[in-house]
Amino acid sequence: MNRELDLATLFYSLKKRILLLLLLTVIGGVAAGVITMQMIPSKYTAYTTIYVYNNVERQEVTISDINMSVKLVNTYILILKSNIALSKIASQSNLGYTAEQLNGMIGAVQMNDTELFKVNVTAFDPEHARLIAEAITDVLPAEILRVVKAGFVEIIDYPQQNPPRTSPNLIRNTVLGAAQGLLLAVALVLANLLMDKTIKNKNELSRAFDYPVLGAIPALKQSKRRTVDTY
Repeated sequence: MNRELDLATLFYSLKKRILLLLLLTVIGGVAAGVITMQMIPSKYTAYTTIYVYNNVERQEVTISDINMSVKLVNTYILILKSNIALSKIASQSNLGYTAEQLNGMIGAVQMNDTELFKVNVTAFDPEHARLIAEAITDVLPAEILRVVKAGFVEIIDYPQQNPPRTSPNLIRNTVLGAAQGLLLAVALVLANLLMDKTIKNKNELSRAFDYPVLGAIPALKQSKRRTVDTY
């Protein structure tokens, strides 16, 4: 018999197996937390904030100057990610990284469509992240001037001395693990319900044999739990 599930039946089945739901939720959360702490290596991120300006004199700055600076931000980010600039940063930091490796460690993003952009350096060693970020502040201004021949940058925020750990996120991973455990428990209950061939109520009996139910014998045992008719 193919059972047609309704929300009431599913809710009742989940309620009966509340301990299974809680158990798998806790197991999923704990497992994700342990894996995060013991098996996933930590990463640290150092950042620097850079201001772009187009007017060299920086006097009587006009809207046109600001708009030009905003447009230059993306150009400067592309210069930062160029192979030549990354090679110079690798040489300046002197940590043994290649330009290709630095390309995967360095990210840059414009801040709210302004003349500012933030450069992030993520590494397994916090000291390496800081030193690479400092190398960027040393190399990038000269490299921009060499390529563009116009416009300048000014460092707003220099890399912090002790970059914070940014990955992995223990709380997020634990919550995701708990959610996956809960979904697994719900899937198991649903699969068990679909595979159960026993008849639970008179509606299922009528659908199974295509005959009307003439009568039912109520369960005589009284309890606070839901009573099930026998046929």
